[in-house]
Order: sequence, then structure tokens, then C-alpha cells
Amino acid sequence: MSQSAPLQKEHVVKTIKVCGPALVGCFGILGGQDWKLDRTNPNGFDHILNVLPDEVQRLWMPVPTKADATIALSPEFKKEVQKDGKTVMGKCFADGVFIPKGEAFAITSADCPTVAMYDRKERHMLCFHAGRDSLFDRSVLLSGISGTPSREHFSVVHNALSLFRELGVLPEDIFMNLFCGIRTGFQHQRHHFMYGEYNSSLLNWCRRYEGALVNENITDEIDLHAIVRGQAIECGVPSQHIHFDGIDTYHDTWTGRHLWASARSDPRKKKRNLVLVHHR
Repeated sequence: MSQSAPLQKEHVVKTIKVCGPALVGCFGILGGQDWKLDRTNPNGFDHILNVLPDEVQRLWMPVPTKADATIALSPEFKKEVQKDGKTVMGKCFADGVFIPKGEAFAITSADCPTVAMYDRKERHMLCFHAGRDSLFDRSVLLSGISGTPSREHFSVVHNALSLFRELGVLPEDIFMNLFCGIRTGFQHQRHHFMYGEYNSSLLNWCRRYEGALVNENITDEIDLHAIVRGQAIECGVPSQHIHFDGIDTYHDTWTGRHLWASARSDPRKKKRNLVLVHHR
């Protein structure tokens, strides 16, 4: 679905897109659906396993709550659920992981984009959560470029590209697809009574990424998709290799009803969307 195309009826419950070696499904909240995950419940994964393609036997689901730009290696995961011939690999705090062919990645979210990154020869597929805190080292933002980092990589995008380099893949041979994220309404007002200093630092930093600031000095919104794109481009990924699915989790509606969970909207902030990436 192109960024400018109007929503069609078949898109209101889920969108399915082919990106390189992957088939990606984005599942929203229309009709009262909620993809929230209860990892303490033995049956808490059932609604996700029910939409998993029949041929997929293993599903990778990192826990991205730390949003610290970590991309885990497969041995860091443990079997979290086994049911009806399907295995969920989880129990690992990370933003992302490489997905073997024939297997899948899933994440539940409410505004944070999911990124599927792969190489020109389609040998490797890396999927990751691209929330705001995954994209910016807060310590560096507040102390300046010469400040002390709080983590190895400023952004999960930088980490992902460094891992591809270790595999012998250069940025110019990388392709990226971004799914199910917020484009508008993500306000960071400079004069916020509690977060003004951080917001100002964030907004100033975002000026380096084309299109990252929306309504600057009015509502001071940031576009996470544009930030991911900008960070990838500054690392050498060609702009024509970076694609969006056209979704705006904050704004999109169908016949007056919101299609996606959004942490920036009170009625929808406790619900979750589902992004499912099948590496075929």
C-alpha cells in the first residue's frame, strides 16, 4: 500500500505485504481486536499462533521493553511456549533478532515501527523494534555529541547495520521495510514542565533527518519512520532501498473508526497491534 493511497476495505483489519524474502502482516484493532500479549498465561500466545502460517514451526518474539538498541543472537533466546507443533522463542530482552529462513518474527506494539532489514542477495533477514528510545541514546542527547554514551550503539539502526557488516554486507547492499508505526501526533513540546529539556534535545537532533519534524514550534511532533530512514541514510543505505507501508497508527481511520492501537491516544493506548514477519 503506497503512502499516498487511500485505505481500501481489505486493509482495515490487516495489511499483507511482500518485502524481499518476507511476507509481512500488520494486524490492527478494528472490531475490538487487541493483540496484547500476556506472557504469564500459558494460553497467552494463542491469538498470535492462530494467525501464524501453517508452515512456520518456530516464532521469534524478543521482549523490547528496555528499548536499549540490543539485537540478540539466537542462543540468547529460550523456548517460551510449545503448542500444536509451534515453538515460541522468547525470554530475551532485546529489540531484534536475525530470523532464519522458514521461520517468523512477531511483535505487539502501539506506535513503534517494526523494521525488516535484509541484504541484496536475500541471505539474511533481521527484524527489530524501532521505538524512540531504541533510536536515541538519551545520555548522548542530554549531554551532547561529546557526552558519555550509556550503551554501545546510539541507535538500533546503527547496531543492525554493524551486524550486517560483520556478515560482509555493506550498507549499500541493505534493503529496509518499515511497518505499523506512528507518523503524526507524537508530540515532544519544548516547554513541557517535566520533559522540556529532553524534548528540546531530541527535536534539535532530529533536524538532521529529513521529514523527522512535523509542525515544529507548533505541536513539535516527530515522525519515527523518517528518523529510521535518516539514520540509515547517514550510515550509507541508499534512500531508494528504504520503504514504508503507508500506515500511521495515530491517524488512520475507516468509516470514522481507528484502525490501529496508539499509545498517543487515550482510548487506544492500552491495546496493541501485531506485526508478523515470515522469512520465506
